[in-house]
Amino acid sequence: MDYDNSESDKPDAQRDGIGLRTLTPPAFAALGNGQVAYVKAVEVDGESGWAVHGADGSALAMVADRDVAFALIRQNDLEPVSVH
Repeated sequence: MDYDNSESDKPDAQRDGIGLRTLTPPAFAALGNGQVAYVKAVEVDGESGWAVHGADGSALAMVADRDVAFALIRQNDLEPVSVH
C-alpha cells in the first residue's frame, strides 16, 4: 500500500493546526454533519428496526430493513456508518 500524507488529505482540523482536543463540545458534535449518517439496530414497542441518526445524534429516520437504511442515507448524499 502506498500512503500519501500530503496536506490536502488531512481533515481540516489537522490541516489548519487545530487539534480535536481544542474543539468545543458543539463543534465536536457537528463533525461529520452533512457528510455521514449512522445506522443502528433498535427495538421500539417490541418491533425490531433500524434507526438512522445524523452525525450530531439527531434522529433522522426509522426503517424496518438495514439495506433500506443504507439506501436512504446514500440517496441523501451521505455516507452510511454502522453503529454497534
